[in-house]
Amino acid sequence: MEVLLFFNRWFTLLYVLLTGAIFVYKGMYLPYPPTGAYTWEVIFLCLYYIIDRIRIFQASKGNKTEQVFPLVTACLLTLPCVISLAYYISLQTYVLQLDVILNAIGLVFLGLESIFGPITTLRLLRASRF
Repeated sequence: MEVLLFFNRWFTLLYVLLTGAIFVYKGMYLPYPPTGAYTWEVIFLCLYYIIDRIRIFQASKGNKTEQVFPLVTACLLTLPCVISLAYYISLQTYVLQLDVILNAIGLVFLGLESIFGPITTLRLLRASRF
């Protein structure tokens, strides 16, 4: 699981940088409605980055120290990250092909971590009972 978290840590940084660059492109060349959608999409990208970094830190901490609470916290923080990536893959004002690719990769990482996180948590719970 730690290898997956390591690569996701780097992917999250790359994702935010590339998506930020895409937002600059969209802001310069595409007409956004005057409802403030552009501003909200950028703000939610920043919130996604903060939440995902906390989630990855908690998952890594729980995995390394074999503690259940950080792993459960990471599992719970996965939901807002999935919602954010799902929004950016299909519901934002303008969705480019690069948006779809980046968000699909992010959802794959989250999906794998959603599988391995609870498995690791259950193994730790079983080990602590005996």
